[in-house]
Amino acid sequence: MSTTTATDDRKPIPALPSLNWRHEIPKYRISRDTKPAPKERFRFEPPFSSSSESDVWQYGERIHKAGEAIETTEWPNPGTMTPLNFSAQRVLEFFTSRQKSRLQRSPWRDGQIHLDDGLSNPLPKITTPLIPRVAGV
Repeated sequence: MSTTTATDDRKPIPALPSLNWRHEIPKYRISRDTKPAPKERFRFEPPFSSSSESDVWQYGERIHKAGEAIETTEWPNPGTMTPLNFSAQRVLEFFTSRQKSRLQRSPWRDGQIHLDDGLSNPLPKITTPLIPRVAGV
């Protein structure tokens, strides 16, 4: 899904999430003009581990003006985006606290938010296989 313009209803983000917060598209307010990445192919790659320009959004499709409210299913730009709903707050917190090289291409999959870096969920339980006993041996 591409980034779209959103309405900013100026409500505070609730401390307790709604039951369907994972299905809400994250909404952000742009704090200062934000440019797209210099090469269009960057939009289709996993997040960069670092960037020297805080006003460049890797997943931006166009220049976003300061004060603009947007909805996006892409990773945010922590330098220029302020969350406007609970889902955006969780995505931004996850994005800024994890190793970028381990993140998937987008936090949005199958119509909901999936925050997983491959290390954040419990490891699978490994057991030894059961080998059937052969009669007479």
